[in-house]
Amino acid sequence: LVKDLFFPLSNLPNYQKNENENYDTIYGYSCRSLFEIWLSSLPNFHKYGITPIHHTSWRDIIQKYISNDNITVIELNEAKSALDFDKVDESALEKIKVVIITHLFGLDFPNISIKDMVNLQKELITYLGIDKLFCVVGGSMGGMQALEWGISYPESVGLVIPIATSYRHTAQNIALHEVGRQAIKNDLNWEKGKYINSKKYPEKGLAAARMVAHITYMSEKSLSNKFGRNKKNNPLSQIFEGNFEVENYLQYKGNSFVNRFDANSYLYLTRSMDRFDLSEKYKGNLELAFKNNPCKWLIISFTSDWLFPTSESRNLVSALNANACKVSFVEIESDRGHDSFLLKVPRLYNIIKGFLIGAKT
Repeated sequence: LVKDLFFPLSNLPNYQKNENENYDTIYGYSCRSLFEIWLSSLPNFHKYGITPIHHTSWRDIIQKYISNDNITVIELNEAKSALDFDKVDESALEKIKVVIITHLFGLDFPNISIKDMVNLQKELITYLGIDKLFCVVGGSMGGMQALEWGISYPESVGLVIPIATSYRHTAQNIALHEVGRQAIKNDLNWEKGKYINSKKYPEKGLAAARMVAHITYMSEKSLSNKFGRNKKNNPLSQIFEGNFEVENYLQYKGNSFVNRFDANSYLYLTRSMDRFDLSEKYKGNLELAFKNNPCKWLIISFTSDWLFPTSESRNLVSALNANACKVSFVEIESDRGHDSFLLKVPRLYNIIKGFLIGAKT
């Protein structure tokens, strides 16, 4: 599968390297809730009818603080959306010999775990001829993958930077995810996961799930600063249609999400996060997971993140220290909640840059 999905961007017709692009680019596309992969920047993709995923914050980190002449950046995105495939020019895909998988799996798609995702990533790295990654970095679910890399393939990665994450979900995290899953499954258009066959889509359920999730990404202070109790000038007859600005904001976030994400993918990914538990293999003893671990670790949390609070990061640091592992820990002051790692927080960028520079010298 991996060998069929990846190819050099330089193979594209008339490809010319962007003068500001100092790293190689590879892109692979597998539709219908499989995996979409892209490395670094995508300077010429719009010309070929391919719409890349939007990674503003990570591009900032990559282009300004990580990428240089000596580092090639690899970005991986997980099972996301069948909808994006509709935006791709199939003739363009044929020109660049991408294998298109058109089988609609629905709920027949096997359960996938964080470890499965990392195992596939390792297959990609092996296929690319890379023996050892300089660094693996990720936030939230990406942080879980970074942790899994450090545990499952410690000899294949030098530095590990998990950001705003945990070694397992709390009961509260699982409960919040379950609310979202139930919203999707109780949408009449979900049709037990076979909505594509019926040409319907559980938009209301997925939008509601996203609204709940988005609340967890923000802090009370960031919501108050952004909206407070500000109201729209709606007549009384529309009082239940959202007259607070925060209501309209959440509705916008929910409605825009359905245009770029697949409902079944949402079910699979949230379940993958809920099932992740680095300590489970060791009967709850997290310290054993890091025994004799050779990696260098940088654990990062944010003061206002109540989805993955600093206490979760401290659990990781404690387990690493118990094994005399090489670990650094930073709690960054931010009032923007869990989303801090996706926003422009200068200290985050500077810390990552400093850690990478220190490891290179």
